[in-house]
Amino acid sequence: MIKKLKQLGFKNFKKKRTNISSSIAHLVLVNTFLNISNIIYREINDNKLMFEKIKFFY
Repeated sequence: MIKKLKQLGFKNFKKKRTNISSSIAHLVLVNTFLNISNIIYREINDNKLMFEKIKFFY
């Protein structure tokens, strides 16, 4: 009985660990995607500002 419980607990523990690691991987992916989109958005805004400055000078 104890052996069986230990086996079940270990299986569940393994499953939990994979879930945690996959969720961490998912968070990392989401974070990198957000960073990239943020950088792109900033670049676009900088270009708009430069365009406005150029228009202002001419």
